[in-house]
Amino acid sequence: MVLFGGSRPNLCVRCYEENKIAPLYFTEIDDTLCFVDSSTDALVASIPTRDVTGHEDLFIIERFVDSKDNTVLIAYGLSWRGTWAAGVYLHNVLMEQLSWLVSGYYVFHWVDSNNDGIPQADEITKEYP
Repeated sequence: MVLFGGSRPNLCVRCYEENKIAPLYFTEIDDTLCFVDSSTDALVASIPTRDVTGHEDLFIIERFVDSKDNTVLIAYGLSWRGTWAAGVYLHNVLMEQLSWLVSGYYVFHWVDSNNDGIPQADEITKEYP
């Protein structure tokens, strides 16, 4: 199963995150947007809300097996452009190497270096692990 969009727009993602089945969950602490490890509640990555503009975002790509033995791939950013960046990265970089997703989850940072508002794979860096 492949799911795009975070826990607010995507009810399946919300269910996986609220029940701590997904490896990461999203939360907002004060003026900071955060991804937290579901098993330890440790902060994995964060960015000030003011920095998530149309030209910068964080996104996650995670893979796990749920209790019904479904392999689940979730990809989303903190904004719609971050989710777009996740799709771009998945298509252009990871599609041929999905077995690379062995740790369960990865966090990426997109910075629109040419300021065109369009996510491109060469503008994306892996932040975690």
